[in-house]
Amino acid sequence: MGEGWVGVDGIGIQICQSPIENMNDIISFETNRLIIRDLNWDDLEFIHSIHSIPEVHKYATLDIPESLNDSKNYLEIYINQQDYNPRKEYGFCVSLIDQTPIGLIGFSNSLNKFRSAELWFKLNPAYWGNGYITEAALRLLEFCFTEMDLHRIEAGVATENLASIKTLEKIGMQREGMRRKFFLLKGSGGIIFIMQFWMRILSVRNKK
Repeated sequence: MGEGWVGVDGIGIQICQSPIENMNDIISFETNRLIIRDLNWDDLEFIHSIHSIPEVHKYATLDIPESLNDSKNYLEIYINQQDYNPRKEYGFCVSLIDQTPIGLIGFSNSLNKFRSAELWFKLNPAYWGNGYITEAALRLLEFCFTEMDLHRIEAGVATENLASIKTLEKIGMQREGMRRKFFLLKGSGGIIFIMQFWMRILSVRNKK
């Protein structure tokens, strides 16, 4: 494993044979069971479908799309960012080895000058409970810490979102604090604010 990677026993990760030379290139890598690659326009229908699943959006601030055009606008953000180096936003499609798309994962790199990024992920409920997001997130940490030389990866998660909290803990994240009445949700009962844990993981070589 490359220096700076934080792994978890029992999760097999197939590391890229060579580093990505140019961050403007299309990014794609594999784990034992998954393909994780940059989003493209062929992913539009999948993005629209996964964002239309209520279970996926239970703890999300993003509204369920009202039309395919809403999903197109979302996808366009990540495709446009592929022309920048460094990008501020990275979005990847998570697929099985047979190329069946099952989820999305990515991170916001808006705090690049602090070598810090914020992780996010979404998975089709039909594939919950198989460790796919854990596997994809571990590979993304490898990318962030060794190929992008980031120092810190963060994640915000609603305190009631137990499944995501468990996933973040599996990849080595620790709870750093709590934001009260910070996380805004738009549900059938109107707008509500709930508490959010703030979690983080540090690069091994910079960990103190």
